[in-house]
Amino acid sequence: MTGPVPPGQDAAAAHREREVALHRHVAAGYRLRYGPEFARIFQRYWNEELLALLPERIPAPVLDNGCGTGILLPDLAARCDSVHAVDLSPDMLAQAMQRGPQVDLREGDIGNLPFPDGFFRAVVCRGSLHHAASKEKAFAEAYRVLAPSGLFVLTEPSDDFPPVRWARALLYRFSSRFDEDDRAFRKKEVDRMLRDAGFQPLAYRRFGFLSYLLCGFPDVLPIILWLPGKVPLTRLLIRIDRALSRVPGVRVTSFHLMALARKPGR
Repeated sequence: MTGPVPPGQDAAAAHREREVALHRHVAAGYRLRYGPEFARIFQRYWNEELLALLPERIPAPVLDNGCGTGILLPDLAARCDSVHAVDLSPDMLAQAMQRGPQVDLREGDIGNLPFPDGFFRAVVCRGSLHHAASKEKAFAEAYRVLAPSGLFVLTEPSDDFPPVRWARALLYRFSSRFDEDDRAFRKKEVDRMLRDAGFQPLAYRRFGFLSYLLCGFPDVLPIILWLPGKVPLTRLLIRIDRALSRVPGVRVTSFHLMALARKPGR
C-alpha cells in the first residue's frame, strides 16, 4: 500500500495539468501567431539567431525540447539529419506533426524526458524552460540526456530590464494566455542554473526588441494587424533589432536571452 503523495509532487502534477489546459486554450491563437507572412519572416529570424549559436551542421541526434507547435522543426531538420521533439501538450504536438512529419515526436515532460542518458549530441530549448514546474529539474534533464561534450542552447524571456519585467508580470497575471507560475529569467539565474546542472556556459546573446514586441505575438498584442505594409515593416524592424543587439547598454533591454552551454567531455 502506497503512502500519501508528497506535496511537491502534487504541485508538479497540478502545474502540468494547468500547462496542458493552457495550451489547449491558446492552440488556435498560435495559428495566428505563426501563420501570416510577416509572422513567418519574424519566426525564421528568431530561429536563425538561436541556431547561429550552434555549428553550421548540428551534430545528430538533436532534441527540440518543448517543441510546442514545432515552429523550429523545419529549420532544425534542415541542419541535422536526426531530429527528435518532445512536448507536454497534445494540442501543440498536433500542429507540430504538420511541420515536421519526418521528426520523432513524443508527448512528454521536459522535467522528466522519455529518453536514455547521453542520447543526444545537442538539445535546443526555444522558450520552453519557463513553462517547467521545476526549472532546475528541466536543466538537469537536459544535462542527463546529452552525451559528453554535447551542446545545450536556449532562448528564454529575459527579466534583466525592469520595465520589461514589470510589463511581463502584469501580462502574465491578467491574461488568460499565460500561467502566473511561468516566469522569465535574469542572466545571472540562467548562468547559475547551467552551472548547478553541470554545464559549462560558452556564450550569451540578447534577442528581441521592436520586432519581437510588434511581430512576435499578434495573437496577444495585435497592433501590427492594423498597420499597412506588414511584411516590409517586419523586415525593417528586424534590421533595427539586429543593430540594437550590438549596442552596449541598450541590448540589456531585450525581451529574450539566448545561451549556449556544453556538457563537459569525459
